[in-house]
Amino acid sequence: MVKSRIFDNTQLLKEHPELPHYKEEVVCFRSEYKDRSYPANECYFNRELYMIFVLEGRSEILLNGEFIAIEPNMLLIHGANYLTEHLYSSRDIKFITLALSESMRTDDSYLTQITAILLATMRRNKQYTIQLTEYEAQIIHKELEVLMHLMNIEHHFLFRRIQAACNSLFLDIADFLSRKTVIKKEISRKAVSYTHLTLPTN
Repeated sequence: MVKSRIFDNTQLLKEHPELPHYKEEVVCFRSEYKDRSYPANECYFNRELYMIFVLEGRSEILLNGEFIAIEPNMLLIHGANYLTEHLYSSRDIKFITLALSESMRTDDSYLTQITAILLATMRRNKQYTIQLTEYEAQIIHKELEVLMHLMNIEHHFLFRRIQAACNSLFLDIADFLSRKTVIKKEISRKAVSYTHLTLPTN
């Protein structure tokens, strides 16, 4: 029988305090096959917005019971309280994980809007992965590297720097998604129109 548990940044940092992080608000780190720490018979609910960017290899999971395969240049993104069960990871897998707390997202109204629209779009379309082009993958990879670097330096305005980096990252993800996805929006019971993802503007 598969057991489930609640997993969040607090628990993650308690087990791995060496990971790049800002308080318990943001955790962003690189992993490979040898780093895996989840038991084969365990699944978990994650409390944070969760994103995985696969660099090499392949992973297979069940997300709320739905089978998902993640391969190179692919993003997996979902909100809090999704049930994840790991099925398989190839031995050559390398990936970057980002876990963003609710308080981090809601502290910045713009980041709140961006991530809310992104998550709603993916949930509405029953889409939890984004296949990136090589160019798009390079941009996301660079932004995640910047974020990991920021959390290992001292800076008087580090929190705002990290917020800005998260804004930039999710703006680019939303932009890439909007180029690949058409959203169905109900206007009335009789009229349905189709429009592309619209982001808040200044």
